[in-house]
Amino acid sequence: MTNNRISVLAIFLFFTCAVLAQKGVNDSIDGIDANPFENGKAIADLNGIRRIARDIAPEKAIKLVEIQLAEAVKSNNKQEIADASNRLGLLYLRESEYLKAMSAFNRSSDTLIMLNNPVKMAVVFANKGFTMHKKGNEGDAVQLYHRSLHFLENSQGTEVFALVNALAGQSFLSIKNYAEALEHFQKAYEILEHWQDRKETQKLRELIHSLQKTMNDQKLDSLLGKGMLASMSGGSTPRNIEKEQSDPNIKSGNIEENKNQELSDLERKRKELEFELKELQEGKNSGAASNIDGIADHDRERLISVLNDKLTTQDLLISKKTQEITKNELQIANANSLRNMLLGGSATVVMLILFIYIRLRSRKKAFRILELKNEELRKTRDKLKQSEHFKDRFLATMSHEIRTPMNAVMGMSNLLMNTNPSEQQLKYIDAIRKSSENLLVLLNDILDLSRIEAGQMKLEQIAFNLSNVIDTVQNTLKFKAEEKGIELKFSGQNEIGKTISGDPVRLIQILLNLVSNAVKFTDAGYVHVYVSAMPSASKEDWLNVNIKVSDTGIGIPPHKMEHIFDVFSQAGTDISRKYGGTGLGLAISKNLIELQGGSISVKSELGKGSEFMVEIPYKISEVPIASGRDTNSIQSPSGNLKGLRVLLAEDNEFNRIVAEDTLKSLIEDVYVEAAYNGKEAVDKLAISDFDIILMDLQMPEMNGYDATVYIRTRMQEPKNKTKILALTASATKAEMEKCFESGMDEYIAKPFEPEELVLKINKLVRH
Repeated sequence: MTNNRISVLAIFLFFTCAVLAQKGVNDSIDGIDANPFENGKAIADLNGIRRIARDIAPEKAIKLVEIQLAEAVKSNNKQEIADASNRLGLLYLRESEYLKAMSAFNRSSDTLIMLNNPVKMAVVFANKGFTMHKKGNEGDAVQLYHRSLHFLENSQGTEVFALVNALAGQSFLSIKNYAEALEHFQKAYEILEHWQDRKETQKLRELIHSLQKTMNDQKLDSLLGKGMLASMSGGSTPRNIEKEQSDPNIKSGNIEENKNQELSDLERKRKELEFELKELQEGKNSGAASNIDGIADHDRERLISVLNDKLTTQDLLISKKTQEITKNELQIANANSLRNMLLGGSATVVMLILFIYIRLRSRKKAFRILELKNEELRKTRDKLKQSEHFKDRFLATMSHEIRTPMNAVMGMSNLLMNTNPSEQQLKYIDAIRKSSENLLVLLNDILDLSRIEAGQMKLEQIAFNLSNVIDTVQNTLKFKAEEKGIELKFSGQNEIGKTISGDPVRLIQILLNLVSNAVKFTDAGYVHVYVSAMPSASKEDWLNVNIKVSDTGIGIPPHKMEHIFDVFSQAGTDISRKYGGTGLGLAISKNLIELQGGSISVKSELGKGSEFMVEIPYKISEVPIASGRDTNSIQSPSGNLKGLRVLLAEDNEFNRIVAEDTLKSLIEDVYVEAAYNGKEAVDKLAISDFDIILMDLQMPEMNGYDATVYIRTRMQEPKNKTKILALTASATKAEMEKCFESGMDEYIAKPFEPEELVLKINKLVRH
């Protein structure tokens, strides 16, 4: 029976493929040319699909149809979109890419719904059904074939209707629903039977006959099951007995009794089968045989063969049952042993569960304690952040409030120097200047230290010349050394003239701190600064800059050496009283050196002097350095500013005096008009022209930022292009960036040097 069905299925598959190849599942697909790549036309039927898949690579065929589909979408040709999508689905089906095939067929059917073409809809749904059949999903395949047949209600006599019925019959045959399969095959044959010369029609007829014979065999098997075996006294088939044997609800205490009873039943049923077989062989029609009245002789022989097979099966069942009884007895013994093991293991499990419970409670308690500690740490962190914020605000405010009056003090000291003071007045003015400068240094040191501790110190990376830095430090401190009567020597070798990349301002700050300390603590002798630069052994194109600052000063006590770089640390309180200072310079220098990847160390002998050694790595720069302007003379830029018109926006009376008098003392025929706030500055600019505006930032009514924004955005040319120089008492980088963001052209920090102010004015006005 099984071999016959396999043969039937093979015949049918051959028939289906042949019919599809000859007629094509899709009557709506265009024909194919001899060379499909010459004109890029559509792929035809399944024959065309196979020919292209054979003649060219599958991916090229798919690419061709995808191009056709893209062109159809571009031109919004819905008919071509539907046809191309169907062709693409057939190609994917050929390559067994079922998901992509279904996606293409779905697109085709969705488009055809709008075109109202039931025949093509039927073809696409048949292709969907065949895809499901190839995937082994016969239930979905049958539903899709039925939908296809629904679209063909008005085309039931067509060849397409016959082919879809044949495909549906194939799916029913796969799930062994022979009645439905036979019905669909017969419908297909009724349409195709006029194809007298075609082998496919003959094969379909043979398929129907084979299927009818299979169904008759099923009826015969049903008679055997319902007639003869049902007449047995027990009323249970061997299969039911097997089910009872495997019933898990049989209690273990009755296993042996039940098995023995089942074995007796099997032996009794075997005797009944022998009796029926004997009756059949003798040709008698009594008992169960009366249920098969009308069966032909060849069928009687078949029944005898079946009963012999069943007797053999019954013997196997009896043997199997005997083995199961033995096996069950062994299982009972094993179960008893397992029960004893479980009783012993259960105590261990209980102890383990108890241990886990205790551990979980302990961990939960520990987690709770940890959460509380984390909450405390979060609160502490928030308080520290808040304190840091308050400190920054305090320092910024204090910096502004100190620099504002300091600008007046230092500015008026400079103005007094130009009034031909007496010798005694010069002494007083000099004391005022030095005290102001010391206070300003202290303020700058505190701000630098605060930025370093907060991690806000940003280092520049610009090209500079090391020899220029050394010259700047030497020119700054040589007069102080001359005043004390000590020798200040600078020497160097090895690459110090090369251009390097880094932060020259911070390097100058480090050198000024170290050299000025050496000058301050040396009363007689010399201060020697030795600078060298050697190529780095670990980094290519890098130089290690080495600086040694040695002096013949007072030296450092041994017990103070390890704290010499601490904040507010000096050699002793008497040193602080005698020489002054706050002890911040070395701490700041050490932090700046380490921020640049360098190091600092010190050697000292009390009463003989000290030597500080610094090493900082710098990258060699290829960027050329522009020649610097001569800042020693102020006559040249101030001479270029004759007749300059200046609008001074400053709310502090003393700072207005300093700025106005400083400009008048340095620039010939300068005109300065004062405004007391930003609004007044805007009003004055609206009615008069000025070459430059000196803009204070913190003013009442309208501050400098808002006044600048107003000038840049709301005033007409050329007034909105007027140069603006910020006069700021806030020395933070954030304030400087804010100046540029608001539209200012340059800034200068208070207190300012007169020469620097004139240089920046000249830079803005003359460029």
